[in-house]
Amino acid sequence: MYKSKFLSLALVGLLMLSTAPVSADIKTSDGSQSTPNSESTPSSDITKSSNEPTLALSSSTTLKDIPSTEASSNSNSNLNSTSQTETTSASPTIRASTTEASPNTATVTTESEFWSAIANQSITTILLASDIVANPLNRVSSESPAGSIQRNLIIDGQNHNLSYDTTAYTSQILYAGISGIDVTFQNLSMGSTAYPNNNYYGIFTINQSNVSLNIRNFSYYAANGGQPFYANGNTGSIINFYGANTFNSNGSNSGGEFVERFLTVNFKSGSNTSVYNDTPSSTAIFYSSGSMVLNLESNAKLNIKSSKNAFSYGTTTVNLQDNSYLGYEAFYGTNYKVTSPQITNSSTATFNGGLNSEIDFTSNEYPLNVSSTTINSNAMKAVYVKNNLNKVATTSNLVLKRTDSLPSQYDLNALSLDGIQSKPVSNIAYNSSLTISPTTYNNGKSFLYTNQPSINSANFNSQVGDSLSNLNATISTDFDYRKNVKVSNTRLYSDGNINSSDSQTAINTAAITPTVITTNDSTPISSDIPGGKTLYVYYNAQSGSSFAGYTIQSNWAESVVVQSKYSSLSFPDSAIMFSQPITGPFEMSSAYLVKNLGNVPVNIKPNAISDTNTNVKLVENSFSSDQQVMLSLHGVSSTSSHDWNFKNPDSTTLVINPYFTDSNSVNYSINGNYSGPLIGIQNVSYKITFNWAQ
Repeated sequence: MYKSKFLSLALVGLLMLSTAPVSADIKTSDGSQSTPNSESTPSSDITKSSNEPTLALSSSTTLKDIPSTEASSNSNSNLNSTSQTETTSASPTIRASTTEASPNTATVTTESEFWSAIANQSITTILLASDIVANPLNRVSSESPAGSIQRNLIIDGQNHNLSYDTTAYTSQILYAGISGIDVTFQNLSMGSTAYPNNNYYGIFTINQSNVSLNIRNFSYYAANGGQPFYANGNTGSIINFYGANTFNSNGSNSGGEFVERFLTVNFKSGSNTSVYNDTPSSTAIFYSSGSMVLNLESNAKLNIKSSKNAFSYGTTTVNLQDNSYLGYEAFYGTNYKVTSPQITNSSTATFNGGLNSEIDFTSNEYPLNVSSTTINSNAMKAVYVKNNLNKVATTSNLVLKRTDSLPSQYDLNALSLDGIQSKPVSNIAYNSSLTISPTTYNNGKSFLYTNQPSINSANFNSQVGDSLSNLNATISTDFDYRKNVKVSNTRLYSDGNINSSDSQTAINTAAITPTVITTNDSTPISSDIPGGKTLYVYYNAQSGSSFAGYTIQSNWAESVVVQSKYSSLSFPDSAIMFSQPITGPFEMSSAYLVKNLGNVPVNIKPNAISDTNTNVKLVENSFSSDQQVMLSLHGVSSTSSHDWNFKNPDSTTLVINPYFTDSNSVNYSINGNYSGPLIGIQNVSYKITFNWAQ
């Protein structure tokens, strides 16, 4: 296929008086022609090429490619989160799920092997090679008290299950026998519906100092004795969560908290932890007799659903690093029934939210008591508090402090009991504090503190080339906003002020499906656009988070864009053939398809013909002697057709419409007649120059 702005066609024929067929072909070769008469093109428009390839009618010349031009385009905070210092004598050690056998590694398949490995203080790694049901009464106590761990230890389930056959719900099973050790449970599920019992001193009891417990890819189920983690508040008691972890405590006997009296709880970067707790007694998910610090590292997720009185008991500080998420949902349980759910049951709860972090507090029945709770927002994504039973969200005051100094606008949005969205507080200043009482949000069923989406920059660029006419958008925003773009052939508002309520409503309700963009990269928003067309582009930014009943977005903005023009035609690289063994007329040789690859219509016509033949004379419409030939070029489009006489071509043009239409091509063929007699093969050669213009 050859692509060019101008076309020179050379016709080289073989004419003879014979019973054998005679053939000729059209080929492309280099040639020259003066610039055709065409209308001027704006500087922003693009033309494929200014070369002038030639088409030749011949049976022996080799085709030569003409290079084509590439498709082208034409255009129009750093935050610090509070961190917790860990005082522990050993760093958490997480190893691969499969460990090579060594003298310090025990692979166990039975209960007795498991208890023996626990008791053997030289064993530092225990690998489960099968599911094990263990009775704590069978623990071994030869080297140390039964269940005592006095060294660093990894218990790797290798995706097996460990369950306890016990009814001693208030007796510890495994515990730290000395200070300064590091114990890991990984790739393990514990408990099952067949063996649902555990104990409320946790899977590993800590009554020593500077002990770290590491949990990685762990699932837990207990109906009785359902408390996964217990420490006695000793110095340096730390628990670390890695990977994906789930905890289900759901029963009516000897249940407890999720985490009790650890000083530091770390949900490590990228971890995802889910907690369900509906057990009797105990007052909170996180319990401390003094203080506790929870750290959600970057991209960590913690989801909690609990029937306890409160999220925390004791002085609790929760630090959320960049992009982390905390969700706490209080419900009226089967095994624990609370009519006044709280965030903190004693002392204070302080939440420090980092960049793009989010806190969701939900109550499924009764309004949530948020007294003694403070949230410090350092460029958080959102703080969302709601009631799922269509009651007022809270019963007390929540203190929210904006601590960042970003230019972003933060608002307090609310939903009424009827589900009507409002904005009771707009543009909360940075380094300011807001006390949120039920009257602040008009006693609605939820309120949402979040930044008003905004757009940093927006550019709309034509991208044109062969069979390509797109409009691309590059819209830059902070956070994970989605960008909505509507492209219209007409202006969508009429009052002259795009920011008016009527204009925004008109754009919102326009029956145009928006293109949704989720990155800051260049994205196509419209395709197959006619060159020179004026488009009206409307765009806004919308919160990427889903908050039921809320639409949080910026006002629609407008940009008017004129699509760049682009011209390009393609010509086939195959030959056009005709055969005529005797004198007389011949018609409609093989079709020669010329296609428009551009985004504007073009008018194409043969411009000039030269004749250099000496043996055969080219005539216009009748023969006067032998050795004469009449030829015409026949062009057919989907809308019209025409024949141009080789001797005297007229100025008629055919229109080839853009590539994305059904009328984007013209078929050319050769008609002719020649007189005789001719002796032997006669060669004829003609050069026809075509041009086109937009």
